[in-house]
Amino acid sequence: MKTFALIESSNNPNAIGDGGKAYGLYQFHLARWLECGGTKENWRRATRTEQDKIMRTALTRYLARTSDLTKIANYHNMGNPSSKVTLYTRKFRRIYNEKD
Repeated sequence: MKTFALIESSNNPNAIGDGGKAYGLYQFHLARWLECGGTKENWRRATRTEQDKIMRTALTRYLARTSDLTKIANYHNMGNPSSKVTLYTRKFRRIYNEKD
């Protein structure tokens, strides 16, 4: 989850992106937020803990489809588990593979 938070928001739980359409640590659009168990009311007001909970649900869904890092990154970023290597997937794999 740390990888997504770094890429999507530089670890800022209040980040707003994609022209105001994405919110939080993981830059969820409202539809994906709802799909993963969030509510419309808490979408832009969710705590870090709530955002982490929703992201764990999203990751469980992604991992149920594939274990390929590129596909997981693309599913979160583009909404489909494409094998296409993009700048986003390159960055995701680089950060994911960095050791603490």
